[in-house]
Amino acid sequence: MGFVNRHFDLQFVAFILRVFVRTAQFLLGLAVAGLYGIHLDTNRQAHLPIPPQWLYAEVVAGLSR
Repeated sequence: MGFVNRHFDLQFVAFILRVFVRTAQFLLGLAVAGLYGIHLDTNRQAHLPIPPQWLYAEVVAGLSR
């Protein structure tokens, strides 16, 4: 019986760790998309051309969430 309880505990810890890591990934993705968006908005307000790399990164960040 001890092995079954230990196995269940490890599964629970792995689940909690996975939820934590996925939440951190989501929050960091939002932060990066926000930073890209701020840069693109600054270029737009200054009537500067939008670099295609930044636009591509913002589109990928938006689609990946």
